Amino acid sequence: MTVGKKILAVVLSAVLLVIGSGAVYLFNIKSNISGTSIDEKDVSVNKYLNHNIVNLALFGVDGRADVEGSRSDTIMIASINFKSGKVILTSIQRDTLARISKNSTIKTDSYTKINAAYSYGGPELSIKTLNENYDLNITDYVTISFQCMIDAVNAVGGINVNIKDDSILKYTNKYINDYNRLNNTSAKTLTHTGKNHLNGIQALAYSRNRYSDSDFGRTERQREVFGLVFKKMTKLSSLQLAGLITKISPNIKTSMSTTELTTMLQGYMQMKNKKIVNEHVPFDNYYAYVTYEGDSIAPKSLTDNVIQLHQAIYGKKKSYTPSQMVNEINDGLVRKTGVGTLTGTTSGSSSISSSSGSSSTSSRSTSRSTTSTRSTTRSTYSTRSTTTTTPSTSSHANSTTPTTPSTPPSSENNSTFTQKPPTSTGTETVTE
Repeated sequence: MTVGKKILAVVLSAVLLVIGSGAVYLFNIKSNISGTSIDEKDVSVNKYLNHNIVNLALFGVDGRADVEGSRSDTIMIASINFKSGKVILTSIQRDTLARISKNSTIKTDSYTKINAAYSYGGPELSIKTLNENYDLNITDYVTISFQCMIDAVNAVGGINVNIKDDSILKYTNKYINDYNRLNNTSAKTLTHTGKNHLNGIQALAYSRNRYSDSDFGRTERQREVFGLVFKKMTKLSSLQLAGLITKISPNIKTSMSTTELTTMLQGYMQMKNKKIVNEHVPFDNYYAYVTYEGDSIAPKSLTDNVIQLHQAIYGKKKSYTPSQMVNEINDGLVRKTGVGTLTGTTSGSSSISSSSGSSSTSSRSTSRSTTSTRSTTRSTYSTRSTTTTTPSTSSHANSTTPTTPSTPPSSENNSTFTQKPPTSTGTETVTE
């Protein structure tokens, strides 16, 4: 049992004392939830974080074939604070470039879109990728298929959302019609913008739509739907929650046992002042669109995004110094895309061909002071040009020569990038 799970078990054991007899039935459910058990030593866990906050990986996959064999359409981190009742839902944009460590599928470390990790090595490699690129301590995951989302929304009686404009309405209806055609269903299309009550299929279409704005807008809708369902789940009785989990369990894969999963939900239900806050990575003004491995998103820079992520999860008053591993990945991304700033702590070759992706967590403690000056440079990113440019290969690559990319680059340092504003506002509280 990991340190995080031990602390979680202590917290939730106390909660069981106040749940009452309804929990007896809840924990006698025969589990039919499958999944891969995660060994802490295999996923590069950062052991230096506050274990009172539990970080879980949430993956959404198509589910029509092999759940374990496809790229993750949705990647989220749920950071649950059992003392304050606050949950941070952080979407990782699926086209964000990251370093994926070599494994049985890929023989060398790969700089590519982060959603490829699930295809290369399932949830275990995905968790390892999140931990290594963002200095996290994730040891558990929940993977859901599209059908799980449909069943969950229907089980809580649907959700109320605000359709912001005609474009979102148009493409949500397109997804509804496509789902009906492929699955021989007859969900109704939506007739108006503004407040709508969505059933499961409609909610899935609303959260999958990425053509009306951008992937930032799409992940904002995903967090909205997840937050609204989760909020309704916390109001269910033990018996109702047991029924919901029984309903959706065939479409869930998780590293947690049924007892762990349901106890965690019940534990959170007992918290006062529950609040869900939304975030996304990369953060606003800290990314660039690039042509590298296709159309991708480059963090600008990774170290700055890691600092902001840890501030969001663990408190804005607490400073965080990224590990040497993050510095190496950051510098590898800079050299391959020309976007961002080198940390000055790694060699020129270490981030391109090294095997440091499989380094043990002990390397984290040796680098706490290596980026102490980073706070003096962070403000420069928000003022960078928003025009399409060809970056140079220098450590502060940002040339102003316009270019029109036509094909993906064939070698590193030959990417093009442009900054585009996301549609989300970064941090918002989910309300219904």
